[in-house]
Amino acid sequence: QRPSGSGASRFVMLHLMRSAVFGVEAFLWNGKLGDALELTDVAAEALAVANLALIPPNGSDWVLRLADNCRRVATEGESEDYLVRRAKTLSQQLDALALEMDPKSADRKVGLIVKTDPERHFAFINHNDRDYFFHHNSLVIRSEWDEVDMYRLAAFKVDPVGGKRPRATEIRILS
Repeated sequence: QRPSGSGASRFVMLHLMRSAVFGVEAFLWNGKLGDALELTDVAAEALAVANLALIPPNGSDWVLRLADNCRRVATEGESEDYLVRRAKTLSQQLDALALEMDPKSADRKVGLIVKTDPERHFAFINHNDRDYFFHHNSLVIRSEWDEVDMYRLAAFKVDPVGGKRPRATEIRILS
């Protein structure tokens, strides 16, 4: 059961999620899979008891990124059975939490912006070694185009219509 009253604020919850994501990614970058998983576990425990009303609207996107990072631990830690099992379990728990936070998050992905063309108003988001094209009109909040920078995290859905290349739609810049 989640507590209904809390002294925490949306600001604190957002920074908890951001710090967890960037901390986990730093551990992954340095090959510290166990540390990455431990930090994810701590963040997941805090989020599991948090009042969902205190979590910002894009909170589920941050949780999805944590789940993706768990899947990365499971892939890269293939020789360590416990680590792989724990990472898979934790990624499932985080996916379920993201759905609880936002039922529309089921098809969302989170990736890095890897190429931008500010003059022609398009960019590419990379998720799992696949690049997704998007035009600035695909941003949920179009004024966020000014925040589209290389290596910035962005949440999106894959456009089912597609085209010549995979396209992203309903993009939210995570900051």
